[in-house]
Amino acid sequence: MDFLLPGNIFVKVEDNVKQTGDINNFLKQFKSKKRNSRPCIEVKKNTEFNAEQTVDEFGFLDEFIVFFDRFGNQAFVKEKGGKFEIFLDEDFIASYFNVQPLTWVIKKALNYAGGEIIHGAALSKGGEGFLFPAFPNTGKTSIALRLLGEGFDFIGDDKSIILNGKIYCFHPNITLLYYNFHLCPFLYERIFGNSLLPKARVKLSFKIRQWSNNHPTAIRFSDKFVFPAKTYPVEKIFPKVKVASSSELKNAFFLSKFKTRNTFDLDFFTEKVLNSNLFEFWGINKVEVILAAIKGGNYLKTLEKRKKIIRKNLKNVRLGELVVRNGRLTKESEKKLGLKSHSK
Repeated sequence: MDFLLPGNIFVKVEDNVKQTGDINNFLKQFKSKKRNSRPCIEVKKNTEFNAEQTVDEFGFLDEFIVFFDRFGNQAFVKEKGGKFEIFLDEDFIASYFNVQPLTWVIKKALNYAGGEIIHGAALSKGGEGFLFPAFPNTGKTSIALRLLGEGFDFIGDDKSIILNGKIYCFHPNITLLYYNFHLCPFLYERIFGNSLLPKARVKLSFKIRQWSNNHPTAIRFSDKFVFPAKTYPVEKIFPKVKVASSSELKNAFFLSKFKTRNTFDLDFFTEKVLNSNLFEFWGINKVEVILAAIKGGNYLKTLEKRKKIIRKNLKNVRLGELVVRNGRLTKESEKKLGLKSHSK
């Protein structure tokens, strides 16, 4: 299968590589008939792979990195001259492939092309793209749900690609947790219909979280076992909403739990976006730090490069900040987006 990502990043996946879950959801939106070009990223199945053999074969430790899923299956990434090869164990978990090796490789390939993956929601309306970078658990998905109900088109709720002044979809589905259902009760009916068990699990998960917040010694992540995060097609929740693969980037609002300042200059905004990225992608950035140490390189130079990429893509964009409290926009933030107030 051939896929053409933004920035002419050509991905070739061997037909015998299992594509399930997040891998297929991500790649299917970029299908391409481009077969004669040399791929930037090749994904291959290799059931005989082992690290020692690979070191002997390639000879240089600084040309590859190994990722593991929770069962110890390996994904081996080899990079040379901006070209990437990913070798997968036969049973490597699809969702882990998307979260770690594929995301890391696409980030690297995008950096070569002048783009970056941003930790933030993205929507569009009237041809204008809106980017909402944020730190984890700020309310990206909750705000995306609100704006979808206001007639915005969906691009992404958690990660988005910026490249050449445009926003691209990184994940075509929306990821929901129990608190999204608590804030938006209509989700129960649209997703579960008359099924009572999922609704009960959502409510129990919310009760466990309330209890753990009042008892500091409680296991705070226990609610995730009751109702873990799940992805759903946006069309199932909002049948009339359009899922846009890309849009011109015209607005960028950083989502914060507390107001920090009235005006944002480009450098300060860029710094906040980079910091939120580093926080979210720490597992991937840790790989960069390790590789920099092995190669004798300077990781700070890599960060400066990413900062320049983000700054360039945000150069002609309207910048600002939206305050989100308990998953809802404040009245002042609603006015910035031209929304009718839903705040109490």
